[in-house]
Amino acid sequence: MKARAMITLLGASLLIAATGCNKKGTDAMNNADKEFLERAAYYNKGMIDGGNIAISRGSEAVVTAYAQTMVAEHTAALNELKQLASDRDYNLPGNSDLEHQAVHISLKDKSGRNFDSSYMKLQLFDHMTAADDIYTDEINKGNDDALKNYAAKYKPKAASHRDMAQTIVTSMNY
Repeated sequence: MKARAMITLLGASLLIAATGCNKKGTDAMNNADKEFLERAAYYNKGMIDGGNIAISRGSEAVVTAYAQTMVAEHTAALNELKQLASDRDYNLPGNSDLEHQAVHISLKDKSGRNFDSSYMKLQLFDHMTAADDIYTDEINKGNDDALKNYAAKYKPKAASHRDMAQTIVTSMNY
């Protein structure tokens, strides 16, 4: 009788432990995970909004081509992030953050080389921040494996976008 009770107790303990490990809701995330979801959403939305402005206002083909790449790749990244957030019953912010909104307003007042230079320097800074801070923080401090995997997947892409922006800034003498 004691053996049966022990086996039942052991089985129940394993079931509870397995259920807790598969938990995807906000309870399974730590503060770093929640902060990452918000920062990554703001970042991706900022890159999409800025890219759309640059597509219409950029004067150099290299700048508009870069902007088109940003819109396409950050839209894909944002859609993946939205799915991860939805799986965790976490609501992402609906707009880009105030900082990106202010930058985009200032970009709309620029044209020609002045616009291209401002946009590309902002891209360089934003992608440096993403690669060095946003994704690295999640990889090092996050609790949710899927979010950490997302960060590990997109950190090299942010670094590549940073390097592309640096090449354009240097080659165009911005």
